[in-house]
Amino acid sequence: MEIGKVINKILFYFLLIIHKHQFKHYGIKSKIDFITSYIVNKKLISIGDYVFIGPHVYISANLEIENYVMMGPKVTIIGGNHLFGQIGKRNRFLSATPESRGKIVIKEDAWIGCNVTILPDVVIGSGAIIAAGSIVNKNIPPYCLAAGNPAKVKKLIFSNEELNEHLVKLKCSENEAEEIVKERKLYCEKNNISC
Repeated sequence: MEIGKVINKILFYFLLIIHKHQFKHYGIKSKIDFITSYIVNKKLISIGDYVFIGPHVYISANLEIENYVMMGPKVTIIGGNHLFGQIGKRNRFLSATPESRGKIVIKEDAWIGCNVTILPDVVIGSGAIIAAGSIVNKNIPPYCLAAGNPAKVKKLIFSNEELNEHLVKLKCSENEAEEIVKERKLYCEKNNISC
């Protein structure tokens, strides 16, 4: 192994020891590039097991990331908004209101592409894929590909039958699998998408 890779590995584990205890929860075998990423208020963030978060990520949110989530580089996750338009006060010095800090949940096995922005009060469903450059301002259902500004469902990753088979092979409980399929069916019915 080259000396540079050895040094990077040692640095990663050193930074992990320093940072991981600052999170609400930090799962096993999860990786964040602590050198290039900026994470505000780690105690509001829960990270599941086997999560990968790419370089140059910015997170300022009440955030829950479930197991097996992948994030590409330059993802921005914003969980609040600032006040504005108060007579006699400069916008720069107005702070966020507590009610503007909506929770963001990224469910198990989701994949967030490069340069995605995720805004407050959003749930990204299990197995969902968010295409590079998208801006997510609404919930995304499970096992769908979403893209654009704002992000919209462009494609279902599996048919309902394939989705059920996929979840069984992942060893999801029957109740869990039924709930995921049901959630996606409801979304499809509400938005006139054929499943």
